[in-house]
Amino acid sequence: MRAAPVGVLYPSSSLDELIRGAYECAIPTHGGQMAVCAAAAVAAAVSAALDGRSGAEVLTIAVRAAKAAESRRPDGEAWIAAIHEVYSDPAKRKRLTVDEVTDEYFPSKPRTIVPLAIGLALVTESAQQTALLAASIGGDADSLASIGSAIAGALHPETVNEKWYEAVDLINGSELIDTVTSLAALRHNR
Repeated sequence: MRAAPVGVLYPSSSLDELIRGAYECAIPTHGGQMAVCAAAAVAAAVSAALDGRSGAEVLTIAVRAAKAAESRRPDGEAWIAAIHEVYSDPAKRKRLTVDEVTDEYFPSKPRTIVPLAIGLALVTESAQQTALLAASIGGDADSLASIGSAIAGALHPETVNEKWYEAVDLINGSELIDTVTSLAALRHNR
């Protein structure tokens, strides 16, 4: 999902700007209410994580952003409860297993993908573990892994697998670092 850079650009204290940015990012290809709310939730979660907020605060800010984004696309079914549901059940478990997560929240529907990504990021507290679980679950695994790992990596940068990053960097060159550096500089100037 391309909403994560919006969270890098805007601090969570600028929630209105962040929601507008997430909306503008989503609307060209994912214009329904659910997609706009999901983009706002992801951007807010990444932003709050970069602000050094706790996992509980990241969840609260993501839900607040999604709720506020509902008004931008008032049609359709609200799905804020799905974020809480998909987070609270796995958070109670001592250990997540692929089979349990797959049985309960298989990421084949838009209603489960972003809530599951947020939930995995907050429960595992690891970008690497989130990516591995997402790949093992199946369904829309690439979206699940990229969204969840972006949030978990922002919360716990030490959990980003350096060898995996090196493989991405080999393909993309230093463009990724240059882009993130530029976005971070803009964030600090806000």
